[in-house]
Amino acid sequence: MKRNPLTTTRINPACLLPGLASLNLDVFDVDHMVGLGKVREALGPKVAIGGNLDPVADILRGNPDFIRAKLERCYQEVGNPFIVHAGCEIPSGTPLAFFVH
Repeated sequence: MKRNPLTTTRINPACLLPGLASLNLDVFDVDHMVGLGKVREALGPKVAIGGNLDPVADILRGNPDFIRAKLERCYQEVGNPFIVHAGCEIPSGTPLAFFVH
């Protein structure tokens, strides 16, 4: 069966979750306004889920330790497969040091 990548940002797709499972997605980008557990439950264990960080509150105004802790919580909630990235774009002005490990 053919699988399909899908990225969605800047909307709260919680109301769309029941229908998304039938699309055979490979990847789903989750905005910070949607709970990862609900997404994993709706899409199943094979879809790579990414995002879920608030680009301003978590990324721009955070710090590396805070961002790492938020990502660990995201991973604990959703499990594998998980893609590390913000729930939207990385805001201009975010220090490069936030991304260097």
